[in-house]
Amino acid sequence: MKTQIFESARRYISKDVSARTTLSLREKQLLELGAAGFSNKEIASKLYLSIDTVDTHNRNIVRKLNARNMKEAIATGIRQKIIE
Repeated sequence: MKTQIFESARRYISKDVSARTTLSLREKQLLELGAAGFSNKEIASKLYLSIDTVDTHNRNIVRKLNARNMKEAIATGIRQKIIE
């Protein structure tokens, strides 16, 4: 019985988990601000974060979106409609 349930569920679950659900709210905020052209220093100031924290979030965003850098992550975010 369990096997049937798992096989049925597997049909509806994509192998790639959507970045829309894996990015945290804060990561989405940083991605949007980056897309709007703000520098890491400006983002840190706007969100009351340290630059090191912004850098950590950026690394996580790049990793989660399978991008090479933030520019590619922003393009991916727009393409996948994670941000507008």
